[in-house]
Amino acid sequence: MGDFDWHYEDSGLGLRNDEWSWQGSYRGHPSFLIRRSKYDPSVIEDLLPGDLEGAACSILFAQFLECSGGLPIRRMRIASIDRRSAPHDEVVKKYDFVIKVSKAAIQLGGGQVTNSYLDQNRDRWDAVMELTRTLKASK
Repeated sequence: MGDFDWHYEDSGLGLRNDEWSWQGSYRGHPSFLIRRSKYDPSVIEDLLPGDLEGAACSILFAQFLECSGGLPIRRMRIASIDRRSAPHDEVVKKYDFVIKVSKAAIQLGGGQVTNSYLDQNRDRWDAVMELTRTLKASK
């Protein structure tokens, strides 16, 4: 990934980056978006699956993580999965989906999640995962 233009992998994963983040999209699915902070690569700022099913989302997320530096960390945070004021059932549903997709992506890359939890971050909820093995970046 080198500039703000989208570059597509054979899988259909679109990649680009700017000064602040790496971004991923999926060809033909304009509502799918992943965004990762360059300032803190342990933070996934957006994980928006759009209309993709969990398994497809996990595969693309795993590829995106590999292409954007791997996970040379022991903790990953999916930021702002919902508002703190959102109904409990809505928060739990989003949290369960994000954790399921993220765990599968991390496992596809050879990592393992040992713990996950909701964390309050100002007026939002974040999903946090602790890892025992880290993922390597692509060469």
